[in-house]
Amino acid sequence: MPATLVRCVACDNRFDPSNGYGEALEFCSEYCATNFFRCQGCRSIFSHRDRSVRSGNTCRWCLRERFTYTPIGDAPHVGVEVEVESNGEEFDMAYSETLKALPLNFATLKEDGSLSEYGFEIVSRPASYVEHVAAWRPFFAAFRSGKFGRLQAWSTGTCGLHVHICRNGGLNTLNPFNSPPNDIWQLSQHAQALLVCFVNLPRHRDFIQCMAGRDANSYTTFQKKRMATAAQRTGFKYEAVNLEHSNTLEFRIFKGTLKEQSFFKALVFPQTLSL
Repeated sequence: MPATLVRCVACDNRFDPSNGYGEALEFCSEYCATNFFRCQGCRSIFSHRDRSVRSGNTCRWCLRERFTYTPIGDAPHVGVEVEVESNGEEFDMAYSETLKALPLNFATLKEDGSLSEYGFEIVSRPASYVEHVAAWRPFFAAFRSGKFGRLQAWSTGTCGLHVHICRNGGLNTLNPFNSPPNDIWQLSQHAQALLVCFVNLPRHRDFIQCMAGRDANSYTTFQKKRMATAAQRTGFKYEAVNLEHSNTLEFRIFKGTLKEQSFFKALVFPQTLSL
């Protein structure tokens, strides 16, 4: 009696399960068993590229569920999105080594439509400047040592660096002019309008371009602003300061960088303006 054929969970081809591969004999060939796996968390089938670097039997999406946007450290809190580009030969290494170089649950990696097939975005949780320094310095040390291969940002022409500053939340211990001390951090509507107007003011353009490393592009536009309406949402996110997020102001002006000094310059810029 012929054997009952089953479908390979990777390629969907029918095969004899007695000749199967993998722990559960659910792959039809060594190729499928090597290049695909079943996640022990969500039980779905994924490419080997999507394995969690911290748990080889779990997909990176199950690991991502542990990532949180809960701020850490003292206010003001900022978060960053760092766009980077790798290549076909080194993508897997760059992806996994990036996660290893950052603290657990501090950052997650995402795809971005503005990047190539081998590009990805490093997204951090909101944190104080002190927490960011502690988290990112090992990452930049790993980059300088070549652990990410030919990972690029500045020279690509496609990568940006977006810095989010939280509108409110947490104790503020940085501003010496607070009264009373250590009060709850909050960006008032007036403060938000000042930030937006400062960045968009035409006479500040040379300074902003110097700080950002680039001028306007299709993803970062400068608009005429008035204090009376500058803090209001426009429905358009591709502005120098994007107000479309409920909890943060997003500074989209910066050119992508993997240079430590340039990164921290961008990170501290919105905090300095807000004090």
